[in-house]
Amino acid sequence: MTKDFPWYSKYPAGIPHEIGPLEYQSLIELYEVSGENPRKIAQVATGADGRADVIASGPLPLGKYGLRFVVGDYLRKQGAAAGKPAFLDFVPIRFAITDPTGHYHIPLIFWPWGYTTYRGS
Repeated sequence: MTKDFPWYSKYPAGIPHEIGPLEYQSLIELYEVSGENPRKIAQVATGADGRADVIASGPLPLGKYGLRFVVGDYLRKQGAAAGKPAFLDFVPIRFAITDPTGHYHIPLIFWPWGYTTYRGS
């Protein structure tokens, strides 16, 4: 933990709400990545709790997908962007659907200089 950014360690689903109020929602884009050109399937804004239901329309079929978390705008609004341009503008995450009936929770934990993710429960 740093003195300047004490909020870096715990964020729900992509939004470091400890920075301040969630007056700005972050965008998350979902892509199908089956060929050379990814195809955008959905774009949603996170809610006040930092979460978003990206696939509200139903389960995704077997395949490869990508999430694109737009974090630069959020960090700039919070006065936390590192550098001009920001070191992180967006975060891409590639993943595979191996069980269309399974639950896929993919949280993003980020700060101005880095991020981490995992398959949540």
